[in-house]
Amino acid sequence: GVLVMVVASALCAVAWDEPSLVVFRILQGVGASAMAPTAYAYTAILFPPRQRGLAIGILTAIITVAPVVSLNIAGVLVGIWGWRSVFWFTPVVGALVLAGAALVMHRRPPGPKRPFDLGGAALAALGLFPILTALTGAATWGWASPQTLLLMALGVVGLALFAWRESRAADPMVDLGLFRLRTVRNPNIAGFCVGAAMFGTLLLLPFYFTAVLGYSDVMLSLAITPVALAFMVGSPMSGRLLSRVGSDTMMRVALVLAVAGSLVLAFGFGFEAYAMVLPGMVLLALGLATSTAPVTTTVIHEVPEGRLGVASSLPNVSRYSGGALGGALLS
Repeated sequence: GVLVMVVASALCAVAWDEPSLVVFRILQGVGASAMAPTAYAYTAILFPPRQRGLAIGILTAIITVAPVVSLNIAGVLVGIWGWRSVFWFTPVVGALVLAGAALVMHRRPPGPKRPFDLGGAALAALGLFPILTALTGAATWGWASPQTLLLMALGVVGLALFAWRESRAADPMVDLGLFRLRTVRNPNIAGFCVGAAMFGTLLLLPFYFTAVLGYSDVMLSLAITPVALAFMVGSPMSGRLLSRVGSDTMMRVALVLAVAGSLVLAFGFGFEAYAMVLPGMVLLALGLATSTAPVTTTVIHEVPEGRLGVASSLPNVSRYSGGALGGALLS
């Protein structure tokens, strides 16, 4: 995953037009999508259950703080050397990550080889990509436009075919039997709802800061920094509390924080002042940070080791799918 991300970033830096940049950005997404599930699965294997919540909380803090920190760095790089310098920064960091991983990561003997479910992956893409594209473009095209309706219908058909294939495949990409487990099904539903509520709102904040408050790129990156700080505090704290109060309580706390943050933001937007939206922004970030460790830890708790990679990727899919829906509805 890191290697694909490094190569794709270098290609983005030398992209010759907009279509080529889009293609290379998609390749970046492929690399990124391989990293998070692997990291969560590795953490689940490495740490015993009583330490797993805290470990996943710390990992979540790193994963969620990194984009905000990189946004600050990107603002400086763009201001000095232009947008291509942002993509040249990634290979440098990636090389350091690969070198560090070779030195400190424990090597595990490879498990039994399993064939890659190429048909299932293609059908999953056929289902998710049109739906996410429709949700993203619905604000421009209209919810009842032919483009939106056609993409939604194509996505539904794709997901139906994906479910049909996976239920019959000898070695499916996603074992649908996992969803019979309450500890897998319910956290993913909760993660979808939390993602819709919080990612959708946080996605619109940069537009608010630039279009309404008139912030520059550097000021925008500084304005979003409190979100990173909230994740740095909330994710490890939720992981530590998870073993004491349970995942249900932590998810309730996360939803309360999300609702409180949404209400504060709804009130603060009318004043067109940063100080009025800052508390809501922090509460929303704390809500998302508080929900991530309980969702991921609960999902992988009863899953066999051979399915940890798939199970740990499901919360990410749920959260980001919910975020796409939330962003589309709010826009």
